[in-house]
Amino acid sequence: MASWLRPFRRQQTLALPIFGAAMILYALTLAPTVVALFDDSLEFQLVAHQLGIAHPTGYPLYTILAWLFTQVPAGDVAYRVNLLSAVLGALTVALVYLIGLELAAGYRSDDGQQCWPGVLGAVIGAVALTVSPVFWSQATVAEVYTLNSTFVALILLMVTRAANNVQWQLRAPDQRTAGDDAPASARPRPDLLAPALGIALVFGLALTHHRTILLLLPAVLLAFWRMARLWRKVNSAPQSDAVSDQHTPEGTPDSLAAWLWGGMKLMIAFASPLLLYLYLPLRGHIGSLDGIYTNTLAGFWQHVTASGYGGFIFQNPMAVERNLLFYLTLFVKQFGWIGFVAGLIGLIVLNRRRLTGGITEIAFVTYGAFNLMYRVSDIEVFFIPLFLIWAIWVGRGGGWLLTVLRGRVHHPDSRVTGRLAAHLGLVVAGLLLTGQSMVMLRNNLPEMNRSDDWAVYDYGHDMMGQPLEPNATIVGIQGEITLIRYLQATEDLRPDLVPLAADDSSQRREVVSGLLDQGLPVYLTRDLPGAPRLWSLNAVGPLIRVSPQPVMNAPTTATVVNAAIITPITLHGYTISRPPSHAQLAPLRLTLVWQAVAAVPQELKVSARLLTTDGGLVAQTDAVPVHFTYPTTAWRSGEYVTDVYDLPLPDSLPAGEYTPLLILYDPAQGAAEVGRVALPPIYLP
Repeated sequence: MASWLRPFRRQQTLALPIFGAAMILYALTLAPTVVALFDDSLEFQLVAHQLGIAHPTGYPLYTILAWLFTQVPAGDVAYRVNLLSAVLGALTVALVYLIGLELAAGYRSDDGQQCWPGVLGAVIGAVALTVSPVFWSQATVAEVYTLNSTFVALILLMVTRAANNVQWQLRAPDQRTAGDDAPASARPRPDLLAPALGIALVFGLALTHHRTILLLLPAVLLAFWRMARLWRKVNSAPQSDAVSDQHTPEGTPDSLAAWLWGGMKLMIAFASPLLLYLYLPLRGHIGSLDGIYTNTLAGFWQHVTASGYGGFIFQNPMAVERNLLFYLTLFVKQFGWIGFVAGLIGLIVLNRRRLTGGITEIAFVTYGAFNLMYRVSDIEVFFIPLFLIWAIWVGRGGGWLLTVLRGRVHHPDSRVTGRLAAHLGLVVAGLLLTGQSMVMLRNNLPEMNRSDDWAVYDYGHDMMGQPLEPNATIVGIQGEITLIRYLQATEDLRPDLVPLAADDSSQRREVVSGLLDQGLPVYLTRDLPGAPRLWSLNAVGPLIRVSPQPVMNAPTTATVVNAAIITPITLHGYTISRPPSHAQLAPLRLTLVWQAVAAVPQELKVSARLLTTDGGLVAQTDAVPVHFTYPTTAWRSGEYVTDVYDLPLPDSLPAGEYTPLLILYDPAQGAAEVGRVALPPIYLP
C-alpha cells in the first residue's frame, strides 16, 4: 500500500460497517412491493421478471441485475427488485466514504499517526448522503438512479486514487517518508495506463446503464492530463539508459507505436462492455411494455440513443420554470444549512489540492449545466450525482475544520485558554456536523419510510378480485395496465383477463367501441370523456363496467330497500363489504344500486358517510357517481346504476355500532342537500 495511505489502512475497513448501517436503514424503510403506478418503478419490476426491454435506452445492465435479484427468496418480485436499489444505495454510501479517505490522506499528521478528523469527515460525508431525502427515496424503490450513483462514485474513487498514487510517487525527496528517498531519476514512472484501462472499462459498463455518465468524462480527462503533466515536470531531468530501461513501464510509453497501442487498449476496454446492448435484439421477441421497441436495426438504434428525450433539452414541453431559489432550497433540503456550509468549505479546501483539486468541481459543473438545461418534472433525481459530490465536499469540509481545530489543540505555542477554546470548538464542530445528519434522519424518516406502503398492491388485487367475466378486457392507461400485467405474470392472477393500455382518451374510446361491437365485456380503470353519452356505466369494485345498453334489470344486492331519495332517484339496494387491504382496518365499501325512476335534471353528487351513534363523523367520501364517470344527468329513465364508495377507517376506531349515511346534493347550488337516507347500523371493526 502506498505510504500516503498507510495511516488509513484500518480505516478503509470501516466501509463495511458503513455499508451495513446504510443497508439496514434502507432495508427497514424499503417498499414491500409495488408502490407507484405512474413512474418507471413498476415497469422495471415487471421487465426484470420477464427479462423484457425497458423504455429507452433499454437499461440492459440494470435489467439483468434486477432479474438476478428476482431469484432471491424474499418477498415478492417487486420487493426483490426494490432490494437491488437498497444494496446499490448502500454501496454508493460506502464508496463515498472511501473517496473521503482518499481526499483526507494528504492531511495526516507529520509523525505519521492516524488523523482521526479526516476519517470522521469521511464518515460525516457518507452519512450525509445516506439520509439525504432524494437519494434515500431512490434507495427504497426499483429505480435506476442508485446504480448510476454507484458508477459515479466508483469512477471518482478510481480517479482520485490514481491521482493520489501519482502524487505520492512523484514527491520530492524531502517530502517522502523514510525509506522512500530514492533520487527522482531512479524513481519508477507512474503507470497511468493501468488505472486508465480500469476507468475506461467501468465507463463502458456504466454507459450500458445511464448515458449521463458521460458527464464525468471532462473531470476524468482533466485529472489524467494533470497527472501526465506533473510527471513530465518532475521527471524533466534526463535519466540513464539503465534506469530508463528498468523503470519505463508500459503505462508511460515513449514511442508513437506504444501510444497507439495504449489508445487501442483503452478503446477496447471502453467498448467491450457495450456489447451488453445486444441484450435488446436477443430479447426483442419479448419487446417493451409500451410496444415502442421494434427489433430492427433502426429500432435498436433509436431505442439505445433515446432520441425522443432530446426535446427536454432543446424544448420545454412541460413548461417547467425554475429559479435560483429552487436549486438552493433543493440542496438545503438534502443536507441542512450546516451541511450546505460544510460543503462550501470542502469545495474551497479541495480546490487547493495539486492533483485531486478540480476533479469533483468539474464533475459538478458538467452535471449542473446539464440539469439546468434538462426540463423534466422530476429533475430532483437527476441531481443525485450532484448530491453525491456535495456529500464528498461535506466530508472534506468537516474533516478540514476538525483537523484545523485539532492542530490548534496540540499546537506547542498555544496558551491554555487557546487550547481550551480549540477543544470547545472541536467538540461543538463535531456535534454540529454529526447532529445535522441525525436531525435529517429524524425529519426525513416518516416520509421516506415505505415499509407499510401497500396501497398500489391492494388496488391491483382489488381490480383482479372482482367477479369479471372470463376473458374480459380491462382498458386503462399504461401504469394501471402494467400493474395488472405484473400481477398476472408474478402471481398468476386472472391470466384470462386481457389488459389493454391506451393513454390517449380518444384512442381509449376507439378501443372500447371496437370491443363492444364484438360483444366482448369491457371494463375501464378511470374516467373516459364522452363515454356517458355513448354507453351505460356501472361500478364493479374500483373498475367501471361499460355496457352498450342501460341495465334495466335490478342487480343482486345483499339488502333491498327501495327507498326513494328524491322523486327521480330511488336507492334500490346495497351491499357492505371490505376490500383487500394491508391497512390495520380495511376500508368500508358501500356498493349501492340506484334506480333512475325518471330523467334527472340536476348533476348531483353523493356524499357517503359513516357516523357514530351520537352523530359524530367517522369517515366521508364525496364523488360523482360511478367513480366520477357517470353523472346523474346521463342516467336513462328506468336504468339501474351500480355505484361504489370506499370509506377509509381510522386505525384507532373503537369497536361499536356505526351508521352509514347517504346524502345527495347539488354542487351547482352551493352543495345544497336534496335528499338523504340512513342505512341500518353496522358493527365495526
